[in-house]
Amino acid sequence: RYREQIGKSAFVYVDNGHVHHKQREELGPCQFEVWNPLTASDQYHADALYGASRSITSVIYHKQFGEVSRNVCDLRIIRAEAD
Repeated sequence: RYREQIGKSAFVYVDNGHVHHKQREELGPCQFEVWNPLTASDQYHADALYGASRSITSVIYHKQFGEVSRNVCDLRIIRAEAD
């Protein structure tokens, strides 16, 4: 679908979320990343042993150099500070 744009790009990032576990894979020029869920686990997923950690990540990209920085915040710290 975006063949022309990808062909001209030095870096290609594909982000996806809420798959119950973090994944990161490089396929050719593409970086694929699956992010942790942000929501609390419901009973069905807890019973199925989906125990992914809850975190949020900010990623900084540079036009010339690609990813240059990332910061991760485990959501348990936000809850602990609220208590």
